[in-house]
Amino acid sequence: MSAMRGFTVILLLLIAVVNVNAQADSSGTGDPFITNTLFYSEFYSSVELNHSTELRPDFVYSHKRLNGVAPNLILLKITHGNSRFRLNAGAMIGDYATYNLASEKGIAQQIFEANAEARLSKRKSIWLTMGIMPSHIGVESAIGLNCMTLTRSIVADNSPYYETGAKISYTSPNEKWTIAALLLNGWQRINVPVIKVQPAAGTQINFVPNENFAMSWNSYSGIVNSGFRFYNNVYVVLSNKRKISFVVSADFGVQKSDSSLNSYFSPVLLIGYKLNSTTKTTLRLESYHDPKASIIPSAAGFKANSISLNLDWQPIPNFMLRGEYKYGNSPLNNFNGESQSSLLTLAVIVSVQ
Repeated sequence: MSAMRGFTVILLLLIAVVNVNAQADSSGTGDPFITNTLFYSEFYSSVELNHSTELRPDFVYSHKRLNGVAPNLILLKITHGNSRFRLNAGAMIGDYATYNLASEKGIAQQIFEANAEARLSKRKSIWLTMGIMPSHIGVESAIGLNCMTLTRSIVADNSPYYETGAKISYTSPNEKWTIAALLLNGWQRINVPVIKVQPAAGTQINFVPNENFAMSWNSYSGIVNSGFRFYNNVYVVLSNKRKISFVVSADFGVQKSDSSLNSYFSPVLLIGYKLNSTTKTTLRLESYHDPKASIIPSAAGFKANSISLNLDWQPIPNFMLRGEYKYGNSPLNNFNGESQSSLLTLAVIVSVQ
């Protein structure tokens, strides 16, 4: 099934769900079902200034193609529900779907999100979510408008953007704490392979005392590539809504394969500064160390450092023009066999909801 045909099928299913539930509030409880839609479109163009190639390295899954104009993500998402029950579904096409979901089969490659949420308690905020949902790991997402930079970090592209399974979450009455536990069918997987799949576990603890501070610890434990992986992500967000914001994150963990125990580590620093009401800039510093190639496949191991500078212009809420220059260095020649990468990327984003 082609990407466009798969996108169309999912789109028709989304419309059918909305039509079926349009009059769902027939009980007269005063808690009507509300439908919200999001249309998101991001086109980009990237040029590698350091050497000639058509695709960015194998460890990159967003903004992959070079020397042309391409869609990174075209998304239609629908949310339908009330304070007790919600349905979330999204269909997509673009390079993110093509490369990040390359292992998925058939129509699954066009699924951005497909889950149901139910509130389990009338007095407490306890929710059960089941289906295909956004990953609980990391501060970056597939939707570029929600990220401080145009391109994703190395660690974001090599940790889950989505996951399939069940999540139960609790939010405190003052909404400062959120705690969640997850049962998943694997590391970023929709389709279940023929071989037996051992379930994986995830945890999440978020602390948001005010609008200027947020802290999160997220974990994953399970079998990946015939080895047991224990993955951790910790990040802190500090922001002054008027001018400056900081994000500090660290991903680290171990993977046991046979008799070996391998570790990996990736720190990221983001500094954002608002120049005026329509323009902002972001500096990103990142490093990724995976000497035994536990996360990123590489015959010699993986080690890379990167610095990028981002400039965004957003004259209206649903339109953004972005530009980014990124320089990377790898002593192990992880950039398509080269030790350096010099990347210039431009993007246009339209988001309507």
